[in-house]
Amino acid sequence: MSHVTALVLAAGSSRRMGAENKLLLPFKGKPVISHVVDNLKASQVQDILVVTGYEAEKISKMAECSVIHNPDHQQGMGTSIVAGVKGISEKTDAVLICLADMPLITSDIIDQVIAGFDPAAGKTIVVPENDGCTGHPVLFGRDFFKDLKDLKNNRGARDIIHSNALQHLKKVSIPNSAIFRDLDKPDDYENLRNFE
Repeated sequence: MSHVTALVLAAGSSRRMGAENKLLLPFKGKPVISHVVDNLKASQVQDILVVTGYEAEKISKMAECSVIHNPDHQQGMGTSIVAGVKGISEKTDAVLICLADMPLITSDIIDQVIAGFDPAAGKTIVVPENDGCTGHPVLFGRDFFKDLKDLKNNRGARDIIHSNALQHLKKVSIPNSAIFRDLDKPDDYENLRNFE
């Protein structure tokens, strides 16, 4: 079995949500980020590394797993991916990049993405897909760690995916809108609470 490390990107400033940090908002009796971490713990992921930035101390207390701080978090998501990949174990075969504001992504969804990882066939980037659109989380094999460490923009890893789509991309069909449901604005949170 491949050794998969989950990178939970939890460094954002949550500006669009308003006064409260969206990752600390309650959902089904615990903070949003706690659901994300618990779902990863219930999956086939071997290691979990939470990348903090804004309100790092509060996030670290809720994460209850390994944490690495991104001092450049205000420069965008790419810097958190860089910090996370630099902090992973040498035995890691693939990283699963997860957003900390997507609590509806279950361990079953995570395991389906991991199952799509097939280095022998060259399929070393895996994305979940629903109705022709791709979502999260996204898995990258070891061959792309250097590219992830070299990210310098706020586009995350999308350019790496697009430039390697023909040869290395595997899309896994996930008939669940959870792969798109992140929390940016108050309306997103109200819609999320409909799942309680």
